[in-house]
Amino acid sequence: MKKIFVVLIIMAIFLIAFITMNFKQTINESDSNQKNSNIAQNQSDTTTDEETWNPDAAPEQVAKVEGATTTFPVDNNSSEKEIMDTMHFMTHQKVMAEKKVGAVEMNKENIEKLYLIVQKSEFKRKKYLLQIATKWKNQDFSNIIEDHNYFWKLDGGKVGEAYRVLKASDEERFIKNNFRSS
Repeated sequence: MKKIFVVLIIMAIFLIAFITMNFKQTINESDSNQKNSNIAQNQSDTTTDEETWNPDAAPEQVAKVEGATTTFPVDNNSSEKEIMDTMHFMTHQKVMAEKKVGAVEMNKENIEKLYLIVQKSEFKRKKYLLQIATKWKNQDFSNIIEDHNYFWKLDGGKVGEAYRVLKASDEERFIKNNFRSS
């Protein structure tokens, strides 16, 4: 009888341990699922839909930029730094950033000029600059934020990191405000 009692107690302890472990696992899975759900919800809350962008909420993104120029500022005698600054300023037409200083129109003519200058250069970063210029020449602006931030960081960027691409209609307003006479 004593042996049966001991066996029942041991079985009860194992049963309680088993139930406790499964309960904790269920709670942890539930917490994990809740956290994942909250993360997904927060990401969707902070992801701005392209069509909900209201330029009137941030008119500085399309406003006249200090240092904007209508002339192409570099030639075959320009330094690598001058070329990189120009490429940086060209990206301002296509990105949103906290602050923009300098703007050069990113049109086919200017991209072609830039491409030829880089192609003929002996710059330290020629290969990478040529990759960027080639993408732009092919109308590939899919990495324009990364392109901007590359130049911005090389220039010691502290304020003005790009965080979003401008919609086409906002880019048109930026061009009008910075490169076309009123």
